[in-house]
Amino acid sequence: MTDIALPSVRDLYVPVMLAIRKFGGESDNYAIADEVIEMPNITEEQLAVTYKPPRDKESKVLSRLIWARSHLKIAGYLVSPRRTVWKMTETAHRVHHFDREELMEAVIEARAKHGY
Repeated sequence: MTDIALPSVRDLYVPVMLAIRKFGGESDNYAIADEVIEMPNITEEQLAVTYKPPRDKESKVLSRLIWARSHLKIAGYLVSPRRTVWKMTETAHRVHHFDREELMEAVIEARAKHGY
């Protein structure tokens, strides 16, 4: 077991939105991941933490990044117009400052509404 603190899925909501915004509101999985891991709050040590076998090649942080995008899609902030591509919705474009708590509330409400 590791003592390295990892960002939660919720901690990644704002970095994901900022990364996509930086690319003009649309980007692919790889560019989003590259941008998020370049942010000062993600370290190489955190990226190196993996799951137990057989998933021992999978970074927990990158896995949580995938979940963050999915949560934001459920909440109506992102759409995936084609495989591996994510695009901000009009709702997301209207947000001037992404706030972790507001995004978290939107995800919780949307998940409850859809029965997740």
